[in-house]
Amino acid sequence: MADARPVVEFAGLPTQRLILQHLDPAARAALTSPLLPLLDNDATLVLLRSLRVFLSENSSWEAASSQLGIHRHTLRQRMARVEELTGLSVSVTEDRVIAWLALQALQLGDAQ
Repeated sequence: MADARPVVEFAGLPTQRLILQHLDPAARAALTSPLLPLLDNDATLVLLRSLRVFLSENSSWEAASSQLGIHRHTLRQRMARVEELTGLSVSVTEDRVIAWLALQALQLGDAQ
């Protein structure tokens, strides 16, 4: 088959990045707005990083705390503070998706 296309794994597709790159500035601002309280100062930037690692580790308290080099209870305290500041709950799937997309949009904005 000369016309056969190579197999591509979903993880290798830039779907998320492609969508986020095509957002207009107002849509990107709306998407990232829940995380704005985490951009205020160095202390809240620690919370932002903790949230990113927690979500990257599939919401595993053990894996995320290990990755961050902190105790699980410290991570739980940080996530409680994230919830307080953002109004998002790390125990609600929809809120985790909102947070993850907002984090990706922030990262994409930093890269541009």
